[in-house]
Amino acid sequence: TVIRYVSSPRHNPLYRLKAIQGLLPLNDDRPYAQLDALYINILSEVGDIKAVLQTLGVAILLTKNEDIFIQYLVVYYLEKFMQLSPGTLPLLLVDLLSIVDASDNREPIKFLHASFPDFLIDPTRSRQFFIDPSKMHETAAHFCILAIESLDMATPLPGLAYGTLLKHLRLAGPLHDNTALREKISSVPYVQHWTTFVLTFRGDSSSLNYLVGDPGMFLEFLQTSEFSEPEELYLHHRGIFDQRLRTSLALIPLSPHLTFWSAVSASRILESNKYVSLGTIFALSDALAADVPASVPGFLFSALFNQIELRSEWVQPPWFSLCHITGTPYLRMVTEFLNDPLRAGPHTVDQSMYTAAAVFVVEFAVKAWNSTKHVPRYLYEHTHWDFIWDAFPFVLSKAGYSAELVNTLGKPNLTFNLETPDTNVHHRVQTLFGAVRNYLLKFKGSSPSPFKIIIDCTPYPTDSSDYVINRFTAADLTDYQGQWRVFYVDESILPSDVDTQGSARQ
Repeated sequence: TVIRYVSSPRHNPLYRLKAIQGLLPLNDDRPYAQLDALYINILSEVGDIKAVLQTLGVAILLTKNEDIFIQYLVVYYLEKFMQLSPGTLPLLLVDLLSIVDASDNREPIKFLHASFPDFLIDPTRSRQFFIDPSKMHETAAHFCILAIESLDMATPLPGLAYGTLLKHLRLAGPLHDNTALREKISSVPYVQHWTTFVLTFRGDSSSLNYLVGDPGMFLEFLQTSEFSEPEELYLHHRGIFDQRLRTSLALIPLSPHLTFWSAVSASRILESNKYVSLGTIFALSDALAADVPASVPGFLFSALFNQIELRSEWVQPPWFSLCHITGTPYLRMVTEFLNDPLRAGPHTVDQSMYTAAAVFVVEFAVKAWNSTKHVPRYLYEHTHWDFIWDAFPFVLSKAGYSAELVNTLGKPNLTFNLETPDTNVHHRVQTLFGAVRNYLLKFKGSSPSPFKIIIDCTPYPTDSSDYVINRFTAADLTDYQGQWRVFYVDESILPSDVDTQGSARQ
């Protein structure tokens, strides 16, 4: 560092050498004391020190963020991010050549001594040149907002902005009295520009990184932020979010397929599963679509999607099965929307929609096995069948009267062609059996006697005459059976305190 300082072509090396020799008494034993004195001397000779410190501060923040891709940090994009003309950064930092290198616009700014960034953010060392990290986070937040507003998709800046804005806001210091930043957050087209941004990059597995700043995360932040009147900010952007959902739902023709997924999204069934991936959703959508084109409302599950047209030749990216949709603020926001008539309007999930969804899932359950209905377990870690076993009884329990449901469920030798769940087998089979029985008792007044349900777990067309259909008791319904078979269950699997005779009053 000293050699580079003395060797600067813009200064007399003798004068600089004398400056080095006279910086500090030799008996100052503070750590980095002489190096700090050198840094202060160098910074004292800088022309536009305010602009230089701002540049260094933003560069330090981005460099220390391990979640940021290296391409975001190169000088060329850093200039664009900070609204600077091309070539400005090397000129700004020309007096710091001994400690900072910004000569290659295809590379990030290089701090030539590891202690320099630490010096700048330590007020006891840098003194008048101290860079306050909270102020720099505020500055970076302003630049993120500008990047979202301009949405220059020819650069990686929208990804940088969506990926880091919320972190900068959380670390920007007191927000309550920051009216300038609040005004910018109020007007930022965060939700409006999200779809254009994310659909551009969705084919890349790095899209998963953008979820840290999806609209659900943004709304959750606003709801609990320290800005003045946070509820006003939250409701403003939530209204924009709601309008996007209404518009997207209106573009998909009403169908049993859409009704089922809307009911699932409103029911919190997804939240009850620890792991549900996008791969699970789209695999089931293929299986449920009955070999006809169907639109999957992907925007109900993940901010990465608008809608997907399913056809036989459609191939999902392999990273779908890595993307968890459960436990996200986005999913919770969608659930709240679908259950609120004032927000969802005609798209509200009510009893009639649950009834239509129940008809749809019962049709799927009784449908014979074929290549479309069978989804290989190994592709999606078995979660899709656990999910079906959870969704089926729930939507049926919320459904109203349907002659089709009563007729189908009341048939003798009722058979569901479903693979067994992998976990909680006893509970899931018991719950489904109880839901079917209760529906018949509620809307028919009775269930067949004796009442039983045949479960065909063989994922290919079978002739039931080839099997001896055994009755499974609660003890037989164990997890991870690993064997496809045909069996039936009856009222013996219900808890002992359930009246197996049943009545219309039940």
